[in-house]
Amino acid sequence: MYLLDSIVFEEISQPENASIESVAILIKPPSGSSILLTTIYRPPSAPVEFFTDLESCLHLWSDKSSNLIAIGDFNINTQTRSTNHNHLNDIMNIFGLKQLILTPTRITETSESTIDLILTNCEYLHLHTSVFPCGFSDHEYVYTCLSSKTPKMNHYTKTFRSFKNFNEINFLNELQHQNWQDLYNLTNVDAALTFWTSKFSHICDKFAPYVTGRFKRTLPKWLNNRHDIFDMFHQRDALKVKAYKTKNNIDFKNYRKIRNSVTKLCRDARAMYYKSFLNNNKGNTKTIWNGLKDLLPSKSNTFPPSFSINGSDISDHLIIADSFNSFFTNNAVKLSSLIDASNCPDPSSYLSICNSFFSLSCIDEDFVQTELTSFNPNTSTGPDLIDGKFLKDASAIIAPHLTFIFNLSINSNCLPSAWKTSKVFPIFKSGKRKDLNNYRPISILSLCSEIIEKSISQQIYSYLDSNNLISTSQSGFRPRHSTLTALTNTYDNWLHNINNKKLTGTIFIDLKKAFDTIDHNILLAKLPYYGFSPSTISWLRSYLSNRSQQVLFEKTLSSSGFLSIGVPQGSTLGLLLFSIYINDLHLL
Repeated sequence: MYLLDSIVFEEISQPENASIESVAILIKPPSGSSILLTTIYRPPSAPVEFFTDLESCLHLWSDKSSNLIAIGDFNINTQTRSTNHNHLNDIMNIFGLKQLILTPTRITETSESTIDLILTNCEYLHLHTSVFPCGFSDHEYVYTCLSSKTPKMNHYTKTFRSFKNFNEINFLNELQHQNWQDLYNLTNVDAALTFWTSKFSHICDKFAPYVTGRFKRTLPKWLNNRHDIFDMFHQRDALKVKAYKTKNNIDFKNYRKIRNSVTKLCRDARAMYYKSFLNNNKGNTKTIWNGLKDLLPSKSNTFPPSFSINGSDISDHLIIADSFNSFFTNNAVKLSSLIDASNCPDPSSYLSICNSFFSLSCIDEDFVQTELTSFNPNTSTGPDLIDGKFLKDASAIIAPHLTFIFNLSINSNCLPSAWKTSKVFPIFKSGKRKDLNNYRPISILSLCSEIIEKSISQQIYSYLDSNNLISTSQSGFRPRHSTLTALTNTYDNWLHNINNKKLTGTIFIDLKKAFDTIDHNILLAKLPYYGFSPSTISWLRSYLSNRSQQVLFEKTLSSSGFLSIGVPQGSTLGLLLFSIYINDLHLL
């Protein structure tokens, strides 16, 4: 460990019974609180006792300062699940530590791993944390820049709808007494949707306006209402202050005794909470998974402080958001341009026109109201910022309005432009977090548009299924089908060939950017062969054309980007259109 001569510090030893490779110092800045900084090395083959020794060291070091930072090569890959990672997570939870390095620190030709870590319980002191290449080692450098000033508070701000004074009865009365008759006189679907959205949103904003609030960081759920633990926290801290003041061995002994009791109590409380949680939610897989996600090592969607864009490290949120949007909208176009369209056969050369006929039907008001009442109030809002709670509460009043707009869309073969825009979130997949290529887009559409998409998807699927137009080889996005049915069918075919003394050859194909590279012209050209009417094809052409999206990155919204190919991921109808697009794959 190298230090400037101007830094005032004190070297701290390990507990006598601990044997880990570490160096620890207590840095004493001219102003502000002291910082316990330690460097640690854990050999790849270290026994499990390492974690017991590490815990003993952290107990000792945390006595010296409330600010603890541990840096080193732990040889524990935090990108994957492992027993060692679980042990480390347990220790981090006990001492309130957070791991700051999110990008790989050791990269080989065949693997990437994050094994050089920075653990801290004073994240607010870290101004910037990152990695950069090291020329003489197969590990990257990890570094962090600290602030010498301690913030006055640990809060964050959030803009949200305030339902503090929301009165559902008054809200519904206001909607009921509006003049909605002008809506039914409109013949342009864009004008009709704009009219309805404007009036409905205005009333929503009146009864539940957007406000910006300041919030404290939330505590772990297992600490909620555990006043006994908080009381012991206070006793522990008071005894610590007393011991440091008196320097008395008995006071130190009393402090360590209650400190160890607090550690055990926290462990027991955590175990008791999750045991009760599992027992109370038996059979509810979704709730259990949401409750346990924080316990399991997972691919966090935390963004790095900067991204590598055109060879430069960029930290400006607007530039990053626009770069994500440009990448998502242009990447599929570049990929599809590699395919020579002139070599693509005309559908008439391998498809024959079926004897059945399909045309979209108008949507029933009862269906619309049922869908409105089924909305989850906590569902993310789309670009129109209309909450599911409003749609659910006002379902009986607004169902006729939306039914009119839906059927106007179907009869005019046109989807409103506002329902062809989406809000996109970048989701990390794997690899280097600073690389835009390692993120995929998730589209959030208007909640109202989901209703018309669901109705049309059900109509199309019912028609295709009842007329046996879906290939028996197709298991994707079909009710009562899954990867298991596909595997079972394939396995059965293999056994059949083996029993008949035939050779079996298998080709596995990974369709890169499958949803993003759907060619609209090819898809629409196939639809007549499945019996789709010209009006239905016109509506689907409107659905696919002139779509746009904006990327939301760290509360910053990008400019609009336009999509010329592909279907929106996350849309109900998009899944079905993809299935139709590849339905003839078995004919090749």
